[in-house]
Amino acid sequence: MVLTMKLYDGVIKCPFPLWVKEAKQIADSKMFRNQKKNIFSFEMVPKSQEFSNWTRLYGVYGFYLPEHDMKRFFDESMNALALGCKGQSKARILSAENNTITLEYYCPELRPEVVTDGNTVERAFMYISHTGKTFAKVYQAWRGSSDATQSEDWPTNPKVQQEAIEQMKSILFSPATAK
Repeated sequence: MVLTMKLYDGVIKCPFPLWVKEAKQIADSKMFRNQKKNIFSFEMVPKSQEFSNWTRLYGVYGFYLPEHDMKRFFDESMNALALGCKGQSKARILSAENNTITLEYYCPELRPEVVTDGNTVERAFMYISHTGKTFAKVYQAWRGSSDATQSEDWPTNPKVQQEAIEQMKSILFSPATAK
């Protein structure tokens, strides 16, 4: 199962979030879509959650930024993550090639203004790429208490971590073809 979306100059093809294992489970998600000028966002959370206090989030974002290069977009993306983290965040680049970066991110202590329901820890996987003047970002994240990080469905579990990494590496962002 693949999500396919046109994002300005490009087309992104990415898998559904890890909690969607088969087509009928797509209905078990809430979806939000928004586009304003040069920014597009599509987000999913499990149906039992709200966007205001999620513990699982999957986002696909597109940015039309003629003045940016990959380094600037990457730096701004990392800075945005750091703004929500009170503790020292950690990021590990998993791969960087062909205008694409995939990484693993961990925040041991979120800032109080982003904490909901005692979920103080965030772990995520991110894909960043660009084609032409368009940048794409896919973000799959988990938030929870420090105890939640020990559960089997958290990416601290090697199986979940490997699935998330494989998902990020399977994403394709390519130039849109003119009709």
